[in-house]
Amino acid sequence: MLKSVAMLVCGVLCLASIGFAQNSGDRQYYSAWTKHSTKNYYYRNYNFKKAAGDEKYTYHYAIYFPSRGRKLFMYNPQSRKYWGAWDGEKYSLLPAEKQKSSIDEIAAEDFPSFASAPPIPGSTDKVAMIPPPKEFPKLDDDRP
Repeated sequence: MLKSVAMLVCGVLCLASIGFAQNSGDRQYYSAWTKHSTKNYYYRNYNFKKAAGDEKYTYHYAIYFPSRGRKLFMYNPQSRKYWGAWDGEKYSLLPAEKQKSSIDEIAAEDFPSFASAPPIPGSTDKVAMIPPPKEFPKLDDDRP
């Protein structure tokens, strides 16, 4: 009996974890915040499917540098380049020649005006990216 209960609980937990991604936008969602272990920034994964029927998610990083204001900078780990930024629900897509591997190589002026969200990266159906959740991480120096 105890073994059956344990298996049931395990099954429910597995289904709940699968349901998180599906209930968080199905095709695209953001993970929780993580603080970098040695540097002063926070990141969350932007998980997405290039096509609605894809089984697996691809991810980019949405990175928050407290020293750069309340913007999230999008980083593609495959190309190893920053490619744009969110300011609330508005997006600024960097021109290809301005995309760099280090945020320090990108000037604030390099970002065009913030406008509507671009399509999901690599998608062909032009579904727009969802903006990240509005909350920012609690900073180490925000202690009560």
